Amino acid sequence: INALGLKITYNPSIILHTNNFYLANNNGLKIAHNQIEKELESIIKTNFNKLEMTRVDFAKNIETKLYCHEYNEFFRAISGKRMKSNEYLEGYMFKNKSRQIVFYDKIRELKEKQKIDVKNDIFKEKNILRSELRLMKKKVIENNIGFNVIENFYSKENYNHCKQVYKNIISDVVFKKKTDEKQLTFAFNDEIEKIKYYKNNYKRNSIDKYLAHINISNILKIYGN
Repeated sequence: INALGLKITYNPSIILHTNNFYLANNNGLKIAHNQIEKELESIIKTNFNKLEMTRVDFAKNIETKLYCHEYNEFFRAISGKRMKSNEYLEGYMFKNKSRQIVFYDKIRELKEKQKIDVKNDIFKEKNILRSELRLMKKKVIENNIGFNVIENFYSKENYNHCKQVYKNIISDVVFKKKTDEKQLTFAFNDEIEKIKYYKNNYKRNSIDKYLAHINISNILKIYGN
């Protein structure tokens, strides 16, 4: 709380699940918000459901056959529309002042940053590529979704609408083919070029890597490309 007003930063998934691997749907969001509102009552009286969002993150967990960092080769070949790209050890980010799109190894992030022991979880041996869309400003949220007041995120209709907006933005900004620039998805013109790439980079394991790479098409299907 300051002269500009009240600002609350939180992750509903952590409130619901104690970690942010599992995502919150519209019903989970309302449960998390009810808990926050109860905690706020001892500090300040406010109509929590009428507050405006100044940042919203949407996410999806994608199980992949390759290790997550191996997809960086593909992301290097993509130029996010009107976005700068940043690569780090286990992920890739496309960003500008209004939006960020991030792909990273979720299991590694849980273990190394959140210090969560995943030995007994069902995803402990899996490669989980996390895909996140971050809308960074109040006006950006409203322009992209059509609303930014908290209570509007609770209905099933608006929840499904947000899922589609997320899918459309990532598909359009990252995965969409740009025929005028002759930029095909992942910068591979055809299957022959893919095979050449794997032969040059993986030698004896090239065919195995190529077959594993075909799984990337599942990611494209997720985003409707």
